[in-house]
Amino acid sequence: SFGGMSINSGLLSSIIATKEGRIGLNGPEVVELEAGIEEVDSKDRQGIWGMIGGEQRLAMGLIDHLVDDDVDKIKDCIHGVYKNGVGQPRSTQVERYLSFLQSVSVEEKVYPIQARKLWKDSSTKEELSESGVGSNQLLTRGARWFKQLTGGAE
Repeated sequence: SFGGMSINSGLLSSIIATKEGRIGLNGPEVVELEAGIEEVDSKDRQGIWGMIGGEQRLAMGLIDHLVDDDVDKIKDCIHGVYKNGVGQPRSTQVERYLSFLQSVSVEEKVYPIQARKLWKDSSTKEELSESGVGSNQLLTRGARWFKQLTGGAE
């Protein structure tokens, strides 16, 4: 999924994807058109899957289940989600996502394996609370909206 559907996927309690499934704001073709083939070669399927495919999204905490592209396996996974429930919702991990975003340098290209390490190393909620991230000290526009929309709920 791309664009709005990818944004909406962040609202879901559980996301199931295949290895070839791709989740991102812009598709590779759009990125190549806008930024050039040096940024993304939209014909490089392995590279695209490595960057925004199911395995990468699972490693980055953006999906919950990775299954083979098989109807019965997808059905089994859906039934498993209903039977076993869901893990920690992404909506309760705001501080971790903020920590991850703060660890990414916009000055240099971040490769998928580096992104996985940054995600793995991203701080826990407790570490962030001590540093002031997620508190009233964080006054970004998005944080203000989030606080207003959630009534400051933790």
